[in-house]
Amino acid sequence: MRKRWGLTALFLVLIVLCSTAQATKAGGKIVVYSPHGQEILQYYADKFQKDTGITMEWLFLGAQECYDRIKSEKANPQADVFFGGPTSTFIQAKSEGLLQAYKPS
Repeated sequence: MRKRWGLTALFLVLIVLCSTAQATKAGGKIVVYSPHGQEILQYYADKFQKDTGITMEWLFLGAQECYDRIKSEKANPQADVFFGGPTSTFIQAKSEGLLQAYKPS
């Protein structure tokens, strides 16, 4: 149970930091690609909307499918956050310029 709350807190902080500017541009919503289960993603979406007022739309895909989709959308990204997956996937995506660092103001 403690692990789940810790993961929830980490996820919410990540989403808030990464999404505030994007949500403003997108009419109060963010899009998340994630290989985490639908139950977990819906839990986070509900909690995030309750805490921030921002709608979170998520797309449940395998880690490789998330990566493939982000790669194919490089010129026109559709997701605001890529949440979950093996470290090697994030390293590869970073090396290919598919991820953008977020630096809060």
